[in-house]
Amino acid sequence: MAGTLELRMHPGMHHGWLEAPLSLLSELGIEDLVSEHSRCKDGKVYLEVDCSSPLRTRIPNSLRTGHGD
Repeated sequence: MAGTLELRMHPGMHHGWLEAPLSLLSELGIEDLVSEHSRCKDGKVYLEVDCSSPLRTRIPNSLRTGHGD
């Protein structure tokens, strides 16, 4: 994977979501690990951090460059 990828965190009152390109799941081979609490929209995936948190350990630190408001 070339270049820099920015992943954003979207906190909520009861849940939080990690935003990433949908294609990243396939590239990392983790598409089958996404919980039913995560969402896809407009080519992005919003991983619910409690239920899909094991995915965070599969995303290399070198790709984690940002977070949302």
